[in-house]
Amino acid sequence: MMRDAAHDAGPVGATIDTSDQSLMINPDTGDSIAMVVPARDLAIFAAASNVDGVAFLFEKRDEVLATGAYPLFEHLYYWRGGAWVDRTR
Repeated sequence: MMRDAAHDAGPVGATIDTSDQSLMINPDTGDSIAMVVPARDLAIFAAASNVDGVAFLFEKRDEVLATGAYPLFEHLYYWRGGAWVDRTR
Protein backbone atom coordinates (compact mmCIF):
# COMPACT_ATOMS: atom_id res chain seq x y z
CA MET A 1 0.00 0.00 0.00
CA MET A 2 1.25 3.51 -0.75
CA ARG A 3 0.39 6.93 0.58
CA ASP A 4 0.92 10.27 -1.07
CA ALA A 5 2.81 12.10 1.68
CA ALA A 6 2.24 15.49 0.03
CA HIS A 7 -1.46 15.54 0.98
CA ASP A 8 -3.10 14.99 4.32
CA ALA A 9 -5.79 12.37 3.71
CA GLY A 10 -4.39 12.12 0.19
CA PRO A 11 -4.74 9.26 -2.23
CA VAL A 12 -4.09 5.73 -1.14
CA GLY A 13 -3.44 2.99 -3.66
CA ALA A 14 -3.71 -0.72 -3.16
CA THR A 15 -2.71 -3.61 -5.32
CA ILE A 16 -5.45 -6.16 -4.82
CA ASP A 17 -4.92 -9.90 -4.74
CA THR A 18 -7.76 -10.81 -7.10
CA SER A 19 -8.16 -14.21 -5.44
CA ASP A 20 -9.24 -12.43 -2.22
CA GLN A 21 -12.86 -11.33 -2.53
CA SER A 22 -13.13 -10.19 1.11
CA LEU A 23 -11.98 -6.58 0.61
CA MET A 24 -14.27 -4.31 2.64
CA ILE A 25 -14.21 -0.56 3.12
CA ASN A 26 -15.79 1.08 6.14
CA PRO A 27 -15.55 4.89 5.84
CA ASP A 28 -16.18 6.06 9.40
CA THR A 29 -14.37 9.33 8.75
CA GLY A 30 -17.48 11.43 8.03
CA ASP A 31 -16.18 12.16 4.52
CA SER A 32 -17.12 10.41 1.30
CA ILE A 33 -14.48 8.28 -0.36
CA ALA A 34 -13.63 8.57 -4.06
CA MET A 35 -12.26 5.52 -5.88
CA VAL A 36 -11.03 4.52 -9.32
CA VAL A 37 -10.25 0.96 -10.41
CA PRO A 38 -8.35 1.49 -13.65
CA ALA A 39 -6.90 -2.03 -13.77
CA ARG A 40 -7.92 -5.41 -12.47
CA ASP A 41 -5.10 -5.33 -9.90
CA LEU A 42 -5.29 -1.69 -8.78
CA ALA A 43 -7.75 0.42 -6.78
CA ILE A 44 -6.91 3.99 -5.75
CA PHE A 45 -8.82 5.90 -3.06
CA ALA A 46 -8.93 9.52 -1.86
CA ALA A 47 -11.13 11.60 0.40
CA ALA A 48 -13.83 13.02 -1.88
CA SER A 49 -13.35 16.48 -0.37
CA ASN A 50 -9.63 16.48 -1.23
CA VAL A 51 -9.52 18.28 -4.60
CA ASP A 52 -5.85 17.42 -5.19
CA GLY A 53 -6.49 13.81 -4.22
CA VAL A 54 -9.37 13.43 -6.69
CA ALA A 55 -7.27 15.10 -9.41
CA PHE A 56 -4.55 12.53 -8.65
CA LEU A 57 -7.12 9.75 -9.13
CA PHE A 58 -7.93 11.03 -12.63
CA GLU A 59 -4.24 11.43 -13.49
CA LYS A 60 -3.32 7.89 -12.38
CA ARG A 61 -6.48 6.42 -13.93
CA ASP A 62 -5.62 7.92 -17.32
CA GLU A 63 -2.00 6.77 -17.04
CA VAL A 64 -2.96 3.19 -16.16
CA LEU A 65 -5.62 3.02 -18.89
CA ALA A 66 -3.06 4.18 -21.46
CA THR A 67 -0.11 2.01 -20.38
CA GLY A 68 -1.34 -0.68 -17.97
CA ALA A 69 -1.22 -4.41 -18.64
CA TYR A 70 -4.77 -5.09 -17.40
CA PRO A 71 -6.86 -1.93 -17.98
CA LEU A 72 -10.51 -2.01 -16.94
CA PHE A 73 -12.54 1.19 -17.06
CA GLU A 74 -12.53 4.93 -16.43
CA HIS A 75 -15.34 5.12 -13.85
CA LEU A 76 -15.04 7.27 -10.73
CA TYR A 77 -17.02 6.05 -7.74
CA TYR A 78 -18.04 7.76 -4.51
CA TRP A 79 -19.08 5.91 -1.35
CA ARG A 80 -22.43 7.47 -0.40
CA GLY A 81 -25.31 6.13 1.64
CA GLY A 82 -23.72 2.73 2.08
CA ALA A 83 -23.10 2.10 -1.64
CA TRP A 84 -20.69 2.97 -4.45
CA VAL A 85 -22.18 5.60 -6.80
CA ASP A 86 -20.77 6.05 -10.32
CA ARG A 87 -19.76 9.71 -10.72
CA THR A 88 -17.71 9.44 -13.91
CA ARG A 89 -17.03 12.75 -15.62
